[in-house]
Amino acid sequence: MLFSEDPDKFFPYTYIDLVHFPYGSADKQFIEKQFKGPVQQQIRQVLSYIQGNLLHQLITNYLT
Repeated sequence: MLFSEDPDKFFPYTYIDLVHFPYGSADKQFIEKQFKGPVQQQIRQVLSYIQGNLLHQLITNYLT
């Protein structure tokens, strides 16, 4: 799985399936994204996707 550009030829269903529920897990709407390729590439892609699309940071500055 690490040395093949297309590991699902040899091992079916070797991909990361990311599911995001933007309005909570009880809602019926969700976003699904699949990441395919070598395992190390899948991990990099999914972490990049999470960082770029799902993580949001709020910074507040309190003046005293």
